Amino acid sequence: MVEAQVDRTPDAEAFRYGGAATTYRELDDQANRFAHALIAHGVRPGYRVGLRLERGPHLVAALLGVLKAGACYVPLDPAYPPARIAYMAQDSGLSVLLTDGKPAAGTAEDAESTRTLTVADLASADRPAHRPAIDTRPDCLAYLIYTSGSTGRPKGVAIEHRSAVALLHWVRSSFSRQEMSGMLASTSVCFDLSVFEIFGTLSRGGRFILVRNILALAELDAADGVRFVNAVPTAVGELLAAGAVPASVTTVAMAGEPLPGPVVQALYALPHVERVLNLYGPSEDTTYSTWAELEPGDEGSPPIGHPLPGTRAYVLDADLRQVADGVPGELYLSGAGLARGYFDRRQETAERFLPDPYASEPGARMYRTGDRVRSEGGRLAFLGRIDTMVKIRGYRIEPGEVAAVLAEAPGVRQAAAAAVPGPAGTLRLVGYVVPDPARRPDPGAVLAHARDRLPAYMIPADLVQLERLPVTPNGKVDTKALPAPDRSAGRGVTPMAAPRGAEEETVAEVFREVLGVEVGRDDDFFALGGDSLQATRVVTRLRAKSGRAVPLMAVFESPMVGALAARLRTADPAAPAGLAELAGALVPLSSAQHRMWFLDQLEPNDTSYLISVIVELRGVRDEEHLCGALRDLVAAHAALRTEFVTVGDEPRQRVLPTAVLPLTRVTADPAGLAGTLARLADEEAARPIELTGAPLARCAVVSVAGEPAALVLTAHHIIFDGWSTGLFVDELGRRYEQRVQGRPERPSAAAGPAEVGEAQRCWLAGPEGRTALDELAHSLRGAPNLLPLPTDLPRPAERTSQGAHLRVRLPARTTELVYGLAEEHRATPYMVGLTAFSALLAEWTGTSDLVIATAFAGRTSIEAENSIGCFVNTVPLRVRAVPEAPFAERLRSVRHASLFAAARQDVPFEFLVERLSPPRSMSHNPLVQVAFGVQNAGSLTYRGSGIELTAVRREPDEARLDLTLWLEPHPDGLTALWTYSTELFHPATIDALHQRFVQLLAPKGKHHG
Repeated sequence: MVEAQVDRTPDAEAFRYGGAATTYRELDDQANRFAHALIAHGVRPGYRVGLRLERGPHLVAALLGVLKAGACYVPLDPAYPPARIAYMAQDSGLSVLLTDGKPAAGTAEDAESTRTLTVADLASADRPAHRPAIDTRPDCLAYLIYTSGSTGRPKGVAIEHRSAVALLHWVRSSFSRQEMSGMLASTSVCFDLSVFEIFGTLSRGGRFILVRNILALAELDAADGVRFVNAVPTAVGELLAAGAVPASVTTVAMAGEPLPGPVVQALYALPHVERVLNLYGPSEDTTYSTWAELEPGDEGSPPIGHPLPGTRAYVLDADLRQVADGVPGELYLSGAGLARGYFDRRQETAERFLPDPYASEPGARMYRTGDRVRSEGGRLAFLGRIDTMVKIRGYRIEPGEVAAVLAEAPGVRQAAAAAVPGPAGTLRLVGYVVPDPARRPDPGAVLAHARDRLPAYMIPADLVQLERLPVTPNGKVDTKALPAPDRSAGRGVTPMAAPRGAEEETVAEVFREVLGVEVGRDDDFFALGGDSLQATRVVTRLRAKSGRAVPLMAVFESPMVGALAARLRTADPAAPAGLAELAGALVPLSSAQHRMWFLDQLEPNDTSYLISVIVELRGVRDEEHLCGALRDLVAAHAALRTEFVTVGDEPRQRVLPTAVLPLTRVTADPAGLAGTLARLADEEAARPIELTGAPLARCAVVSVAGEPAALVLTAHHIIFDGWSTGLFVDELGRRYEQRVQGRPERPSAAAGPAEVGEAQRCWLAGPEGRTALDELAHSLRGAPNLLPLPTDLPRPAERTSQGAHLRVRLPARTTELVYGLAEEHRATPYMVGLTAFSALLAEWTGTSDLVIATAFAGRTSIEAENSIGCFVNTVPLRVRAVPEAPFAERLRSVRHASLFAAARQDVPFEFLVERLSPPRSMSHNPLVQVAFGVQNAGSLTYRGSGIELTAVRREPDEARLDLTLWLEPHPDGLTALWTYSTELFHPATIDALHQRFVQLLAPKGKHHG
């Protein structure tokens, strides 16, 4: 197409650089010489030629020359780090690297398989100027554009000639020659906007002005005649702020990131701007896929418009079904512009380029963009990235949507939003605004503007003013470079009132420790992201720091720093709770340990209480340091050095000074790693662990290609629980890094289950423990001992633990309703879920008097929080469920019952059974047959400096109760995990229960009853 234009207008100006013009004939001749030189140096069709050239006329000729030689060009920005250039050169398999002669040590020039040439080698006037006789097929590669990869390594998007030609045909039909007579070519050739700017202009017979970057527009002479600007919105915003959009510019196209509406209106406010476009498209669909003509006066966020000719756009759900108009979904693209795939990455190509089920032509593919959109009257609206969506306090939030609203606020020129972790890793939503110099924004007004347009959970917790937003080399907002808010330094524009007095200082300090954020006296614990588990930790720490016993209910009733401090001032003194030093002593078992020991005596080879955890390792290279970190863990945690013996007829536990964790080493093939891990975990979970010899755990290190890829940990529940999994992963990652850095931390012995159990016994023997037991037992008197569950099968005379699971992700809308109801009613997702679960049980059984078990982590002391061990305790909740009552009323009742139980969670379940003495039967559990809970034991992922450890617990197919429902929070929503006895229920029954549970989570009516 370019050569055809050369033949039509050989003496017309093709482009201008530094004031000097190059005609179409001159460009063609120079490109032909480059092509002949490359061919003479052995370049053949299909070869990859790297271009590491500074911007200038030779770069343009080189791009065209490589294509004329039938080869594929691979742009390499000279400003890239040498290691990145070397990687891209090796990954693309360059046959030739063309440079401008400037050395760059450590790059592709060092590779034996790559021949390095300079522009001077190719530009000789002795080279032929006629076009080489190369037959380039439409399916030949034209160029590779490298984009960021999810693995941390860039990946090359392989674009064929036919895909690029489809783009150029759209350019020819959509833009006039007058518009294209002054195209600003400011984008690096490493980004595909440059294909539009350079080849789109040349194929249209236009002229482009080659500059270093977009900001050079302000330095150009009027004679350069820039008419068309194509850039990212952030860069255009900078030009507008600087008053640097020349009067010659009539058309502005923006792409690469969400376009704020105020930028469009600011452009149309310039009398010379006639046309503003919003262009959208990934590199995988050859630069642009959709486009929208924007009009002056349009309100709201600009749409990304309609597909280009030859492009098909589908809005699909998770099952690849088309969604209705107005319903959000993921955008899939198909048609003429689709790339071949990712160069030399078959698996990644297969994951993103899928068969197109809606195309009529055989073999058609569609590309999964990862972008959320919705169709509004046939036009697409961009909602944000699916993979940049963040989860804060259970809500799915797209930062781009928040940024778009902030950018529309009075006095704001640009805006961004990001989820920023606090010191403890808790995410907070932070807004960033660049003020308009002519009218600086009032922070309160900006947030008020946001509140008028966004739900409460999408309002930034902090607002930071910046002089400019950080940008990446291609001009997009660099969210990773956005600074964390520093409220103490005044960078957060919302003023923070300092705590007053000792009690407020104490409460603020505790909030800060638990939530990992800076706290002022007016901050609300739940608004900062707190939940019921963290509220328990607040109470524990307030007791330790102040010596006063603040009830758990106080945190819910007075969640603000100042209000809770007032409760602290009047709280009763707490009973002393010291931990005895019990190393080496024979100590009685805790209540939970005693139950598991007793069951082990009944069935010595029973494996139902073994916990299996797979820890996936990324970036962990040194197996010796990994094993050393495991040894450090054993030395630091008494539970991993604890064994159980019998003294007379009574069991006792003893902590050994040292213990060696049994380690096995397994080698796996990369393709079969997942299968190896699953098989190994199942095999290890089927081998019993003797309680009489420490440690009651073992570990397998699985390596791939000589490097550790995963661990399989198997531990007995008597010394390990769900909370312990998070501690294990976090501490293993931290201790591994310390060893790699040559500064291993000397293990400091944490309090183990023996010490915590001894403290529990002392508490139970004291007035506070006795009162808690009395109150909990009193609440259960008269409750039914057996819940009349409508079973599918007759209840056996002696129950076993035979069971199965049903794991289902809740609909996104349901998840949002759960968190919204919790926030509205000053409750927690656990309480909302329990309200629906109790209503379900009441409907199903026909009884409103329910006893439902819930498992508490048992970490009610700072020592227990930091200790591996088994501290979990089951507490029965008595709930009187009336399904026809308003939801809000039922939620209040459940909230009261939940807080009542949480305040007495240290009362062992066995003590309650002993006190109440219910009729015993081998056919069912005493007091409780059903349970509900939320898995909120903390993160199971450790992220360090270049390493990541993620734990995955293997759920055994065993049912210790008749029916259990766990809600599991994940970054992308909530998952329901049903565990049920297969001796009682068919799978279809559990599936029907789940469907009804989801309905009950979404109460009808504005007032929820």
